[in-house]
Amino acid sequence: DGFCRLDKPALVAALAQSRAGLVTTLQELRFGGPTVRTGADQIQSATMATYDTVMYQGGCPWRANASDCSLKSIPQAASAGLYKLVAQFIKSTDIIANKYASDAFPPPDQSLGGRVVLNPGRVRLLTADSDVAFVLEGQGKDVLDGFSMLIAVFGREQGRLFALIHQDIDIAFGAFLVLVVAVFYVLLVRTTLAAAREELLRTRAFVRMIPSRILSREEMELVRFFFLREREPDTEVAQAIIGNA
Repeated sequence: DGFCRLDKPALVAALAQSRAGLVTTLQELRFGGPTVRTGADQIQSATMATYDTVMYQGGCPWRANASDCSLKSIPQAASAGLYKLVAQFIKSTDIIANKYASDAFPPPDQSLGGRVVLNPGRVRLLTADSDVAFVLEGQGKDVLDGFSMLIAVFGREQGRLFALIHQDIDIAFGAFLVLVVAVFYVLLVRTTLAAAREELLRTRAFVRMIPSRILSREEMELVRFFFLREREPDTEVAQAIIGNA
């Protein structure tokens, strides 16, 4: 239309580069690639169900008025879901590049203070060509708003995954604490109890070796009462021992 500051080769190259970047981004978004390990199409969750709705089901939920999906240039493009809208956008840019790559138009005036001259023929072309009109309609707002909605969906999915990771960490930490307590019980408490039992057996063996003839009956019953506990002591002797105590 006369307002471009690029010459034709630079303009065609920029358009081709932008189109290739959009195709690569869309491919990695859906199926993964060098920079994305798992594509969005491969993730199954309640959150990603919104992604499927926006991407592949009919309608235009990214619009403020989702009931109005009309477009002047290609009326059916925005009502078939974001994927078909983006596919149509890529197709239109490809058609434009192939259709007008050989179209001759004068180079822009790069001189200091050069005047910008409107080309009326080009202006009419912006509305006459449906592909050009589609790419320029709303300055690509449908595509941008659709991807913005997907970014919001990915943010919620990321939050859900972080919550699951946090839950797994809590479970692992709880299991670690249980393991520490179990090890502490086995190595310390059980070991201490075993050592105490061993000392008790040694003490009982020592008491059994005490010559009973050098002790009175009361003293012998007292020793058995405290160390052996193999039988109930004589009631009268026990009472006498308690009375002496």
